[in-house]
Amino acid sequence: MVTAREQRSVHAANAREVQVQGALLGSAKGGMMGLVFALFANRTWPAFTRKTLQFKCFVVSGFALAGFALGAENALMRFEASQRLHENKMRERAQVALTNRGVMPTETAIQAWNLEQRELRQATTETSD
Repeated sequence: MVTAREQRSVHAANAREVQVQGALLGSAKGGMMGLVFALFANRTWPAFTRKTLQFKCFVVSGFALAGFALGAENALMRFEASQRLHENKMRERAQVALTNRGVMPTETAIQAWNLEQRELRQATTETSD
C-alpha cells in the first residue's frame, strides 16, 4: 500500500526530473539562439563588432540562462497541467462510480475508491503475471 507521503515524494521526484530535462533543453535552445544572434549582430552591426569577446560571451550566456529558466518553468507547468487533468478525470470517474453505488462522493470516499481501484489493478496485474 502506497501512502500519501510516498505518492507526494514520487510526484516531486518526477516533477524534478521533468524540470531538469526542460531546463537543459531550454538552455541549449537559448544558447543556440544567443549564438545565432551574436553571429548575426557581429556581421551586421558595427557597434556590436567593436565589443569585446567577453561581452559577446556574456550576451550568449544571458540567452542560455533565460532559456534555462523558461524551459524549466514551461516543462513544469506542462507536467502539472497533465497531473491536474489526470486527477480531475480520476475524480470524475470516482464521483460517477460512488453515485451509482448510492454513496455521497466526499473527499474521503473518493480517496477510498481510488485506493480500492489501485488494489484491483495490482491484483489484476499479479494474476496476469
